[in-house]
Amino acid sequence: MSVFVEIASIRNPAIDEVLVHHAGAGHGAGISVQDFNVFAASRGELKLELDTEEVVKLNRPSLGPKDRYDLLQRSTFVLVPVSRSISRVVEETRSSTLNDTLAVKRREFRWSAPKGRYLPSKLFTVSAAPKS
Repeated sequence: MSVFVEIASIRNPAIDEVLVHHAGAGHGAGISVQDFNVFAASRGELKLELDTEEVVKLNRPSLGPKDRYDLLQRSTFVLVPVSRSISRVVEETRSSTLNDTLAVKRREFRWSAPKGRYLPSKLFTVSAAPKS
């Protein structure tokens, strides 16, 4: 697992937050784990504000000895500006390859001041236009 740490401003340019990226992958076991965290510095301590640790369990049917079951799932996270706002959203793009079949999905995490945390949107499928 590779780990990447960056400091960035998400909801306010005057506030730095620590983003921790982990690339997780499950292969053959039918389980894929993905971790991504955002921390805010508060009184000399890091406060966890976003934890997208997920365990995606896929139903595994009864497989014969020649059946193949390979899963590779990766997510990338980027900060996206919000129109007419000083804040940004965290956008996740998730690619999953199951037995050579690729699926790409995307969602956003927006800051909710009343709840004091980031709230995710639903994952939606991303598709490319067919080649002409």
